[in-house]
Amino acid sequence: MKRLILFVLAAAMSVSMSMAGDEVQAKDPKKEKAQKVLEISGVVQSYVEALLEGVRHSSVSPEDRELYCKFATSESLMEYFISVYTEGYTEQELDAMIAFYSTPEGKSIVRKSLAVVRELRKASMQWGMSISAKVNTEKARIAAEKDK
Repeated sequence: MKRLILFVLAAAMSVSMSMAGDEVQAKDPKKEKAQKVLEISGVVQSYVEALLEGVRHSSVSPEDRELYCKFATSESLMEYFISVYTEGYTEQELDAMIAFYSTPEGKSIVRKSLAVVRELRKASMQWGMSISAKVNTEKARIAAEKDK
């Protein structure tokens, strides 16, 4: 009976250690680096804040706003962005980003990035409206020429 108990305990420990080994192997250094870049650069948080800002200024109901705030989190977006970064960048590029965002200049860029993204969004909307106005003007000119 003692042998059976010892065998079961040894087998359980073996399985446990094997699973722990698999867990260590399952960690992907590239994914970890991508996550670190995303965390220190503030990219994920900027996208979440931009989405929630848009929701706050939209005509969605207060209940829907509350649900957006509940589900639109950095954690919920992180996995999506990690896969983009691991596919788009090499480990060496991720290392370089980590090094840069750890400098005073990199930290300053992170602090300013959300405000810059907001201004870029405004500028792109103005540009789009300008292009639409030009397209409409040109369409009117072409239509007027055809009527002659």
